[in-house]
Amino acid sequence: MKKSDLLKQELEEASQIEERGERALAITAVLQKAFSPSHLYPILVGGAAVEVYTQGLYASGDIDYVLPTSDEVKSVMRALGFKREGRLFIHPHFQLIIEFPSSFLEEGETYREMEYRGVPVRVVSLEDLMIDRLNAFKWARVSIEGQNILLMLDRYPGVAQKLQAKAKKHDVLDVLKKLMQLKKKIEKEKLDQKQATELLEKIIRKS
Repeated sequence: MKKSDLLKQELEEASQIEERGERALAITAVLQKAFSPSHLYPILVGGAAVEVYTQGLYASGDIDYVLPTSDEVKSVMRALGFKREGRLFIHPHFQLIIEFPSSFLEEGETYREMEYRGVPVRVVSLEDLMIDRLNAFKWARVSIEGQNILLMLDRYPGVAQKLQAKAKKHDVLDVLKKLMQLKKKIEKEKLDQKQATELLEKIIRKS
């Protein structure tokens, strides 16, 4: 079996994994294998990175990577069975939508190297991912990002203190503190999802 056919088979298997976080890592591992001969290293960002860090508690529609979209990248994606539609690479059989919205991480951003079945893969760092979500919550008023931050604060309780200096630099420390307070309120008063969402909306309106 040719390498490209083997990678297509692995991609199909990865696309069928039910747990969203593992699915994102598995797909990234296949892409990394495909790009390795070209010495290219896609970095998983966006909603799919949230899936990884929350172990699938958040469901994202598409998968975003930081990687320059050169002719070489287009060729590799085509060999894997993807079709280019504008900025998107769509796989018609595996129901995958992949985009490379940025060529490089922003200045000061870092990635974390994880391993999936022996393949090293790169995922944007938890701190930088949370800053990105905080910006979307505060400035774009995307309430779901507030829920994502709460999920990550719950799963990684030590990250809040590490995050504060960077949050201050990005002018999102105020909403981070409000979300930390909301997390405590949810736990103390055992609020349900509807009540928590209403409080998130209030935070957005006052931001």
